[in-house]
Amino acid sequence: MHKLLTLSLSFSLVWGGHFGAKAQLPPLLAEQDVQALCGDGIYRYNLVNQNLNEVFENDEHLPLRRLVTAQSTHIPAGEQRRFLQMAPLIFNHQHLEITPQQPFSHPITVTVCAHGPTGQAQVLDHFQLQAPQAETSTRKYQNLRDKRLFLRLHNPKGQPTVGLDLDWQNDPLESGPEGQVWQPDTALAPGLPKAIPGFADIHVHQASSLAFAGGWYWGSHREGPWEQRLPNCDGHNHATLNQSGLKTGVALLDPHPPQQYGKTAQWPHWKDIKHEQVSAKDLKIAHENGLGLMMASLVNNQWLAGAMVAAGLNQDGVPANDMDSVKLQLHSLWAMHNNTDWYRIVRDPWEARRVSAQGKLPVVLAIEADHLFPQGDGPWKQQLHDFYAMGVRSIQLAHQVNTHFSGAAFHRDIFKPFGRVKALFKPEISFMTGDGYHNPVGLSPLGYELLEEMIRLNMLIDISHLSIVAQRDIYAYVTEKHNGYPLYNSHTRYGPLLTPEGAKELKEFVTTPETAVFIRRTGGMVGLRTGENPMKDFQPTSGKSQGSVLNNCDGTSRSLAQMYQAFEAHELSIALASDFNGFISQAGPRYGDEACPNAPLAERREQILAQGAPPQGSAQLQAFNTQGIAHMGLLPALIEDWQHLGLDTHNVDHSAETFLKMWERAYNTERKLLP
Repeated sequence: MHKLLTLSLSFSLVWGGHFGAKAQLPPLLAEQDVQALCGDGIYRYNLVNQNLNEVFENDEHLPLRRLVTAQSTHIPAGEQRRFLQMAPLIFNHQHLEITPQQPFSHPITVTVCAHGPTGQAQVLDHFQLQAPQAETSTRKYQNLRDKRLFLRLHNPKGQPTVGLDLDWQNDPLESGPEGQVWQPDTALAPGLPKAIPGFADIHVHQASSLAFAGGWYWGSHREGPWEQRLPNCDGHNHATLNQSGLKTGVALLDPHPPQQYGKTAQWPHWKDIKHEQVSAKDLKIAHENGLGLMMASLVNNQWLAGAMVAAGLNQDGVPANDMDSVKLQLHSLWAMHNNTDWYRIVRDPWEARRVSAQGKLPVVLAIEADHLFPQGDGPWKQQLHDFYAMGVRSIQLAHQVNTHFSGAAFHRDIFKPFGRVKALFKPEISFMTGDGYHNPVGLSPLGYELLEEMIRLNMLIDISHLSIVAQRDIYAYVTEKHNGYPLYNSHTRYGPLLTPEGAKELKEFVTTPETAVFIRRTGGMVGLRTGENPMKDFQPTSGKSQGSVLNNCDGTSRSLAQMYQAFEAHELSIALASDFNGFISQAGPRYGDEACPNAPLAERREQILAQGAPPQGSAQLQAFNTQGIAHMGLLPALIEDWQHLGLDTHNVDHSAETFLKMWERAYNTERKLLP
């Protein structure tokens, strides 16, 4: 005998328009009946539906559509339309508004279900939308936190096609009215420190194990026993496009040797781009050793996610598309916020100050996505408001390719074909080759609208990954219209110091003397990317022949010190930008078997000998000496090593406080452009 599931109306109904009948909800349904109504709550990506999602953006070509902020549907006679939410809800309440596109003359059956975290299904609503119906009808549901909604619409046989507009909204009593500016509590308790301590890492992909359809990064960022969060991998179950077993010789494509965290040579490792580098254990170590603030950047790439689907490495229930992936990562980080006593997501700078004063780590949420607010997910402004309500406070207007809003900086040539293909299927998105180094596409009219709305919401504007043309457009706008609203670059390198090879690879994805002025005059800051790029020698303008740190160990802290000195010469405020879990290797060690890893072969031995004896210091520094920045827990040792090298680190040492001052400037309506 099948288990019976009790269906409770744990919600209130608000009627806008009129229904010809009340909700028809039987008191008991057999488990198989609930399954028939609600499905199993799992979206199974395959090459067909992933490609349809990519090309048609969640339209009616798909038998099961992603349930998003707002969407329309047309239901022919005898057919049904099904929608499934890809990520669990952060909020407890949701409103569903159903608006007919034209009056209709026959009933439409509507079923709303909720799928819980362990897979259990619950029918929330089962009713007929009766004729005549021409007005918007609203249903309200509660007790939805950590659940995913499912919607089924059925049009009976022998009837005309019916068009409906569907709009899901948060309850304004829970998250505030849509688009309302978050009102910070600016009153700080007496005796609170005037400045928060520590350095900031303003670009960390903390939740990337949930990006890329769950198929690339192995391990988890979440709290709990680290042995469970960082399990062994066999080298074939993630991060490979080659399931045949045949070696291609391309490390990015091929399987890798099995790894055991802390016991095998390649995990953790400064050059690794396939395993978790920001475990809760290592993040807490970083916090205890000087990390005063972190920006968690929510990232995805639909094309890589599609490759994981093609390789059969994607995880059921983990979205492949960008914005749903961001929502899943958001849900996970909020769960970490709720389940730990030291990790706290903050929504304004004053909240960050209170969190820091309690000895906890303030975390600011940001978005970095190629398909930002796509049309298939509803109006862009409503999407922005939803993410704002979920705590997001910073956005990049573009990432690897152009968006509806802005041109993206040209850098690695592999991304250009993707940009061309995207523009082919989405003509409203521009693509021009320009000179091959500089993308001629700047800010679009829609980009100016997004910029204005972000400023109204006191959000932080990250100009990283934007074309130089777009950066000029934004600087001109915030200068003329908003008295120098702050601009920052969350992760960057200094262009004039790149080697010819680095300049060819990164092109305009750098900070230049021109864009340094944009950041300095608006009271912004830069995140110094902590990668392994060798650098040219920093040449001070003071007449000295060299900077305070010799550039004699390529691909290490000495290379990064050259950029640091260059940014200081431009009077820029500097934070770190590790970009962990972002397909970017870190700075290597100055000692041990991998010392000075990017030195020319003929010079490497000389460079290694020039380092002398390893510096003595913290346990993190001792590990850093031979491991480089292998994981988040060793990031503070970079600053410690700089200090041993003679670098004045006052700027970065206080970057957590500098970040908050920049954020407070966004709220200051009396700000002025700096000299």
